[in-house]
Amino acid sequence: MKNYKVRIKVEIEECEEEIGQGEVKKVEGEYQKLINEQQAESIDKSEKALLETNYQAVREALSEHMERMSKKKQKESKKEK
Repeated sequence: MKNYKVRIKVEIEECEEEIGQGEVKKVEGEYQKLINEQQAESIDKSEKALLETNYQAVREALSEHMERMSKKKQKESKKEK
């Protein structure tokens, strides 16, 4: 039986980008959400932004993982026949 590594990297950094509609966007393979300084100073609003961003990333990672597992199981069952 194989083991699997689960990793999450979280970064919060100041930037000069313009604030959009507050949506989570996928940029260069990463999920991002821009918040303004007032939101960044609030633990509740920062936490909400992190959780919203994380949700999208986790859902995609889980979907990709389950797809790979399904394909792996199909290959294994074909080899057994």
